[in-house]
Amino acid sequence: MVEPTPNPQPGPPMAGMPPGAQQPPPEEKKGGLFGKKEPEQIGPDINQAMMEVGAIGRRLRILEERYNNLRKKSQVTDQHLLNHTKKTVSDFKDTNEDIMEVKRSIEDIKEKMILIIKELKITAKKEEIQVLQKYIQFWEPVNFITRNEVEKMIEDAFEARHYDEK
Repeated sequence: MVEPTPNPQPGPPMAGMPPGAQQPPPEEKKGGLFGKKEPEQIGPDINQAMMEVGAIGRRLRILEERYNNLRKKSQVTDQHLLNHTKKTVSDFKDTNEDIMEVKRSIEDIKEKMILIIKELKITAKKEEIQVLQKYIQFWEPVNFITRNEVEKMIEDAFEARHYDEK
């Protein structure tokens, strides 16, 4: 069943309006900045207010939990960042020590190379060796006789002569 809509503002129609036409709403009184409000606007339903306060409390608890979770995540992230930073600094120090050791090794190698080069400059050249080789072949030192051999030969000869005379 359809209920007839009540006329929001009952009363006689205004002058100049056709019968059955609705009247325009009356002008609201403006009380200024501190004007009185009607009693209907002052106190909303208490149950409605309790429900709204409960909903606000639930939302506040949810927001607090989210804030605590974010704070915990932030602390964990900060701790991981600190650990990673410490590890990175330690690795950096180790790398620097390795680099310094390599530099010292390179300096030692350079010093030894310079020493080898100096020694090689002092050694005889190929042409000098060839000249010495020609002299040695010319003299034939392999055919030289030693002092001991000469003394033995003299003794043998002396004994042979002394033996022959007898």
